[in-house]
Amino acid sequence: SFLETKGKELFIDKVSAEKLAIQYDTPLYVLSEKRIRENYNTLYTTLRRSYSKIRIYYAVKANSNISVLRILKKLGSHIDAISPGEVFLALKAGFTPEKILVTGTSYRDDELKFLISKKVTVNIDSLSQLKRLLQIATPEKLSVRVNPEFGAGHHNHCITAGKDSKFGLWDTDAVKAYKEAASSGVKKFGIHMHIGSGILTVDPYILAIKKMATIAKIIHEKTGVTFEFIDIGGGLGIPYRPNEKEFSLTAFSRKVISLFKDKIKEYNLGNPALCLEPGRYIV
Repeated sequence: SFLETKGKELFIDKVSAEKLAIQYDTPLYVLSEKRIRENYNTLYTTLRRSYSKIRIYYAVKANSNISVLRILKKLGSHIDAISPGEVFLALKAGFTPEKILVTGTSYRDDELKFLISKKVTVNIDSLSQLKRLLQIATPEKLSVRVNPEFGAGHHNHCITAGKDSKFGLWDTDAVKAYKEAASSGVKKFGIHMHIGSGILTVDPYILAIKKMATIAKIIHEKTGVTFEFIDIGGGLGIPYRPNEKEFSLTAFSRKVISLFKDKIKEYNLGNPALCLEPGRYIV
């Protein structure tokens, strides 16, 4: 296991905590590269068995240590960033701009200019944000965060979709956003949702994907836009208490991904990449 004791000495991933404290002083944060690699590889390989075009976008907000980012870059991860600062760190860690998706609710114009200048993919969160972005430049690729009208999470403050949420566009506004972006010259598109954090069952994802697929279908039919990727956000939970069960990757792969495949076929949505944005699940 990651933590074990031998006599009175604590070992962290087989390394003596006492020796680490002597070498690096305290307070000291210690992470296991082995565990990060295992978590990422298990998630990616399990999901890829069900759908070949899987992309993992690591949510930098979970841990932005540049050494962690470099480990994930080596593993082939993409990046989910929520600020220009996180974009800066990801680029510093060696990620290329096409592997970075940035989502935020209230960017200033200078922040939008920075993101455009770095050629990362912006995931817009409002019609006003889109309007200001297009006044600066027309990106080749753009994503829109939609609100699937259903949220979930381990705490009310962690629920990021639904009728009371400030995040994402309602379906009617999403149609307007894609029409405006396409008419401005944007060539490639993604669609995104994020319903919450700390989710330990697959049921919330099933409800949200059904709604999101319907929104994607309406957008496709009304605008002619096809989606290069469909991003279902993060929120894969980890147990914090002894009585909590681990999130079932097997159930997620079997139920959620099969539903996703059924819906893109039923609604003629092509062959988009399926993206997830795990954070704490990896670190």
